[in-house]
Amino acid sequence: MKIENIGHVPADRIELVMEVVTSISGDYDNSVARHRITRNYGGMQLFPGNLKITEAVPLGAYFTDREIDLIIRGEGNLVIRGYLSYKDGFGPQRTEFFFMYDAHHRVWSADAPESWADLLDKIPITEKKKRGEAS
Repeated sequence: MKIENIGHVPADRIELVMEVVTSISGDYDNSVARHRITRNYGGMQLFPGNLKITEAVPLGAYFTDREIDLIIRGEGNLVIRGYLSYKDGFGPQRTEFFFMYDAHHRVWSADAPESWADLLDKIPITEKKKRGEAS
């Protein structure tokens, strides 16, 4: 995910909150998982122009190889949603986003975040740490 300032003044107090949500078809253990990723960039300023913040979502850190394979084959869904908050010349701002992976067409599509909120908010956030992270 790339975060870019397309305005005319620097932005700071940037915080990114993402949820990676997956559901796997059929009888599969952990068929639904929701992981929250939070990044706070503190006082760092994001200036208008070409400089972007790039935030990777390493699926292998949160899901098994089998889960990833099922999603790629279209037997599961993968959603990344969340918000970006920041402060700029207009004061505090918040931008929400929602992307769903379409395995059959191998594309990400965007949708209105509020159209999925009621369904996704019912899924508990998985407390599982990223693979390789200390307990």
